[in-house]
Amino acid sequence: MEVDTLARWALVLGSIFLFTGCADNTEDAKKALQTKFHTNSDVEYRGLKNFPGGVVCGEYNPEGEWGIREGYRRFIVRNNEPDRIASDDDWEIFCSKDPSAKLQDRFGIGPMNKANAALLQVQGDLNGLDLALNAYIKDNFIFPVTKQGLDALVNASNSAPKPGKFREGGYIDEIPLDPWGRPYHYIYEEQLRMEPRKYTLYTLGKDGVEGGQGENADISNEHLKYLNHIMNL
Repeated sequence: MEVDTLARWALVLGSIFLFTGCADNTEDAKKALQTKFHTNSDVEYRGLKNFPGGVVCGEYNPEGEWGIREGYRRFIVRNNEPDRIASDDDWEIFCSKDPSAKLQDRFGIGPMNKANAALLQVQGDLNGLDLALNAYIKDNFIFPVTKQGLDALVNASNSAPKPGKFREGGYIDEIPLDPWGRPYHYIYEEQLRMEPRKYTLYTLGKDGVEGGQGENADISNEHLKYLNHIMNL
């Protein structure tokens, strides 16, 4: 009798897990995408699918001026934020049942899992430096230039441009080294006045040279969104 009861409960719990694990977020994704249009334009959708981490991928076709359709284009909704200009890399990794495998296929980075201590350290270091850099630009309206480097986050450098509002104690306790004991590379990318400020932060992997796979793969802040997504699954 007890065995039958346990079996029934196991079946119920299994059904609940299956239902919640396969939740359909497509309607929420449509609502999120609709907020990006200036008017209540009629939008047609096709091929909407759910992926791990609450991601929804598909195509949309908005109604333009005079009711003319503009043609289908891809979109991704992740963390309830729609991306109407999804890159090929975003599409392949976020719109995959196995994002970790796709990350390894496209960039040679991986395997991304809790057993890969070096990759987890890179993820943590890049996240910490990204937070510090964004706090710096919030105060000073510009990232440190390449010549200043990451040291500008801990020292009010005398090199130009001198920060106008350097926080007491700096923006990070210390600048980390990558898992192989080398400094992270930092490049400030000059932009036109109205364009977003950008920087590149990266490690060349264990071998210290460009290119490579696995532990020798180059990893930058451009990959951080994928690393964070995978580790949150």
